[in-house]
Order: sequence, then structure tokens, then C-alpha cells
Amino acid sequence: VVMLNAGFIVPSLAKVSLATLEATRLPIWLNVYLTRPGLASSTQLHTDKQDVLVVQTTGRKRWRVYAPPEPAEAAELDPFARGKGTDQMDASKLKLLVDTVMAPGQVLYIPAAFPHETDTVGETVSEKESSVHLTIGIDTHLWGLSWAQARATALQRAGLPASLSDGASVNCLPLDRWSSLHSPLPVGFAAARYLSPLCHGDGGLSAARAEKALCAAISDELARRMAEAEPTRWGSAAAVLDAVPVSDVTKRMLEHHRAVLAQQTRMYLRAAHSAPRSSRDRAAAQAALFEDMDELDLSMSQLDAWGRGAEASQTPT
Repeated sequence: VVMLNAGFIVPSLAKVSLATLEATRLPIWLNVYLTRPGLASSTQLHTDKQDVLVVQTTGRKRWRVYAPPEPAEAAELDPFARGKGTDQMDASKLKLLVDTVMAPGQVLYIPAAFPHETDTVGETVSEKESSVHLTIGIDTHLWGLSWAQARATALQRAGLPASLSDGASVNCLPLDRWSSLHSPLPVGFAAARYLSPLCHGDGGLSAARAEKALCAAISDELARRMAEAEPTRWGSAAAVLDAVPVSDVTKRMLEHHRAVLAQQTRMYLRAAHSAPRSSRDRAAAQAALFEDMDELDLSMSQLDAWGRGAEASQTPT
């Protein structure tokens, strides 16, 4: 049994989601999974687009996590959605990284694109108690807060295709280069590595100074990663900076980050403190949730439109 979007519906889980969002300053999604004991395969081997925190609350569940395969082995498939639909992954061809049975109170971190599978059988798994766990998804990839999205947007703004210089898919890159691009941007708590050195001294760090410093750091890092991903095309990070509007794109990505967080914060606050008490309230809450989802999708559409040349960002506030 799966309860998707539970963080936007159940008040207590909305509070968990909001606390995670406020701690990380990153977009959060929360689902609940109930699994009966004795299942040889409760989740088939697959990958996800989210970095996830698995929080075991009741019962036990066995998790196996594998190293990602080379994207080029199936370049036509989304590395973040392997093992879904008609796609079948073969565990014998993957390197096993983690094989563990989760007990109540334990937390497991699984990075995006890392194949994983679950079961509820075996001597170490309870034969009587169902398993319940929360999956707290850190949705940087879903909402475009990645180096890959920043690269694609920068190339779009320069009138260039997002493919590699030879026209091939980015999935044709070696795993290390693909992973370098498909990593989260250093926003939210991840910006600390760039901002903490600036926090010394009596004056502190103003919001304006922090924004300027982070924008410069992300711009330089984006150019470096683009050059490393395609050394023949660019030659150096300086060549990237000369060819594409990296600084403008970085500012737009930070603006997009703020818009997504503001929208999700409103959603979780409403769910946490305005529990519906009647069928009319539930219908109104459902309608409001759908509108909120549309606003989040609009943020992505506006980012894409800006990449294609629209000058007004028009992000929600």
C-alpha cells in the first residue's frame, strides 16, 4: 500500500516535511509505504529521481542498494527511472553496496539514480508485523536544481542544443562525468561550503553579499563542470564563460530555487495547521492542493521558457 504525497495531506507528516525543508532549504516530498511480511520482492530493482531518506517506523524491511550502471549502456533510457515500466534491471550485473534490514527508528540514505530493491522475507525480518516506512524525497532533480539543468538552460540561452557537441545524448557520457552534471546545485544547506568562509568577522554576512558570493561560486563551478564533461568541445572553463551566459543563468536558478521553496512552504504550512473537518473542507483542501501542484509545475515551465529566450522570469512569490 502506497500513500503518495502524504506530506501534503496528513498534518503530522506535513510537519515532518516542513521541518526537513526548513533544515535543508531544499524541496521535499514525502510518501508512506505499508508492506505485508513475507514478500520476496516488495519493490523491484529500480532507480529514482530523488535523493531519499528512508525512515523505518514499524516492522522491518530488507534493502539492497547498488552502484549505478554506466548511463551509456542504455542511453535511450532515463538513468533516474530505470527498472520501471518494461525496463528490467539485472542485479547480477551491478555492484552491491548495501544489504541491510531496516528496523524501527533507523534511517537509510539512497542517492538518486542508485538502483535498489526491497523484500520482507528472511530470518531477520519479522514474519508477523507489517513494515511501514516513510520515504522523504529531496527533490532537487525533479525541480531542476541540478548542474545538468543549469547547463541545459545556459546552452538554451546561447541558442545551442542541450545535447553533446556531436549531437549525442548526455547519457552517453562516462558515469563520472554524467554524475558530475547530475548532482544537486549547492543551494540551501549545501551552500555552506561556499558561504561559511565569509562568515568570519564582526560584520557578519548580509543576504546581498551571500547572494553575490554564491552566484559567483556557482557560475565558476558550472563552467568547470561543463568543461570537464566535454573537454574537446570547450577546452577550458574560461571558454565556457565566454560562450554562454553562465552568470545570468546562475541568478535565474537561484530565483527558481526561492520560488519552489516558497510554494512548498505554503503547502506544508496549510497542511500542517488547517486539517479539514468536513467533506466540504476536504474538497476545498484537495482543490487547493491541485492548484499548488500547478504552481510548482508553472515554476518549471517558466524556467524552461526563460531558457528559450523569454525575458520576464515571472516566478511565483
